[in-house]
Amino acid sequence: MRLGSAAPIPVPYPRVMSALPDLAVAAAYAIAWVSPQVVDGGMLRVLHMTMIVEFLVVHASGFLGAAAMPDGPLRGRQAVGRFGGAGIMLVLIGFYTLFTLAFSFGMKSWFPLVSFWTLMANRMLPLWFMPPERVDRSSVMGLWAAGVVCYLGATFATVVPPIPRLGMGPAAVAGLQLTGGGLWIDEPWRVMAMGLLYFTLMGLIQLAMFGRSDQSSSTMRRSRVAPSDSSAAK
Repeated sequence: MRLGSAAPIPVPYPRVMSALPDLAVAAAYAIAWVSPQVVDGGMLRVLHMTMIVEFLVVHASGFLGAAAMPDGPLRGRQAVGRFGGAGIMLVLIGFYTLFTLAFSFGMKSWFPLVSFWTLMANRMLPLWFMPPERVDRSSVMGLWAAGVVCYLGATFATVVPPIPRLGMGPAAVAGLQLTGGGLWIDEPWRVMAMGLLYFTLMGLIQLAMFGRSDQSSSTMRRSRVAPSDSSAAK
């Protein structure tokens, strides 16, 4: 499978549709942080675990995106070998599936496996909505780099400085039923703040990516029309 080899998925308002899932998740984190009493305890645990799974998504999206691109760094002759790019994709998919499956068995829950591929599909969604001429190695790697920077930046911004509890009082924290220790376990409101910041940034970045693609598409259309106009004038 090659990203950008087919026409983009015809959806209305692709910029909004691409960014909407991330912005919706950011809104869920905001609600959980400010008013956790309106969110089911199970959903609070899901949001808490999502940021851990998202780390795997950020790690995997770069490799899978590079393998899917026809001009990507993983599609050279030595790297591809006899099985081609599809073989690399299958190996990577199998590796990450087994990894998250082991994670799921350890937690006795299917959530890590299901959420991993749901979040991965969400991360690749903009590439299916973008015009084919804009889906290249730079756009794939740019989206991956944005995810890395936003994740690390959101982690630093919510781990180092003091973060207010807001609505996450002792009762809400106890309702999470978290086990173990560590900053994210002892102060889970930091995870809610991180999710709000991270997914908001990713949604805004996708809006910006589509803005550039719209400008590029308009420029290309004008460049195609200009020669025909000049030839008609002659």
